[in-house]
Amino acid sequence: MLKQLTRLVIPQETQTPLSAAETWAIAASALLTVLNSGSHTTLSSTPRVGPRLWKMALKQWWGIEDREDAIDQIQRLMAEGHRVGMAEQLGHEPLSWDLSRAINIVRWCYGSEYFSESESRTMIMDLARPLQQRYQSWAELGTDYVAGHDLWKGGPGEDVDDALAQLLDPNNADSPWNTIPWNTDLG
Repeated sequence: MLKQLTRLVIPQETQTPLSAAETWAIAASALLTVLNSGSHTTLSSTPRVGPRLWKMALKQWWGIEDREDAIDQIQRLMAEGHRVGMAEQLGHEPLSWDLSRAINIVRWCYGSEYFSESESRTMIMDLARPLQQRYQSWAELGTDYVAGHDLWKGGPGEDVDDALAQLLDPNNADSPWNTIPWNTDLG
């Protein structure tokens, strides 16, 4: 779907450069970013997609039609998301499945102009800190994300497995997981 959206091109977004901590937060959303051919270096995951198209995508993918819907959805993912229902099968709640996607929702809401740049920066950090506290590495975060994805989907997803392998490949210079230290100070 996102590849279809990129047909309409708008100028590259202008924003203050991301801090090291914000770059870490963006990297925490890398699996879905890879799946959507997005950017690991900007606040909006696909800066060249305009607000109208992001609004259509958010409505289709998440039922988000306005700012209030977006805030409600992010709060649901932070509070319990899908992970609560997965705890029995996995023996734990896959926090990264919910919070990594919530970071992407924030990024898409920034692109849709539902959230300001300042709000988006604050939100991604609020979502990133629990991830860093819960997991010990990018590999652990990614593996748990895939476990959540596979339970949600009802079976393994080759696409998400490929994205995980790509991000964990030590020879992949484009992987933020190879360039951003796990223990970056998130403040």
